Amino acid sequence: GGPVGIGALVRPTGAALTPIIEGGGQERGLRAGTPAAAAALAFAAALDDALERRGDDLARLREWRDRLETGLAAACPGAWVNGAGAPRVAGITSVGFPGVEADLLVAMLDAVGVCAATGSACASGATEPSHVLSAMGLEPADARACVRFSLGWSTTPADVDLAGRVVPRAVGELVAGLAAAP
Repeated sequence: GGPVGIGALVRPTGAALTPIIEGGGQERGLRAGTPAAAAALAFAAALDDALERRGDDLARLREWRDRLETGLAAACPGAWVNGAGAPRVAGITSVGFPGVEADLLVAMLDAVGVCAATGSACASGATEPSHVLSAMGLEPADARACVRFSLGWSTTPADVDLAGRVVPRAVGELVAGLAAAP
């Protein structure tokens, strides 16, 4: 919830870092330039707020993630949740929809205001199935049928309800389209 353009780097004591911009000598020679003091203070306030409500946020995100998973599994025949029953990040779920190309589903969802992805943020644009899903034992076709939904501090119950309504509709359209194809 902090301002765009400011952040923090946490590193172990003594870890070697190489500056990418030379000059100035700020931060013991690791950074050049004058910091944006107002942005840094706003970042610190947002961090304090996030840490204060962390436990409540995690419980809320876990509850909403589970509600989304349950609804999608009930409304989409054959859908599965990757990692169900295992310890997972509270606000992220990966759901597979049999016979669906996740790329097409993500595009359909984007058009109706639901943000989703076919893999992790660090692998965006990859054409291969997720290496994580492959390592979990999914066949390539099943891995390509998986969509990742992320919930965060700004997620509302209305967002979860919207996804719960439009995802099954979009999955149904894609499955019906495949069935009608010659």
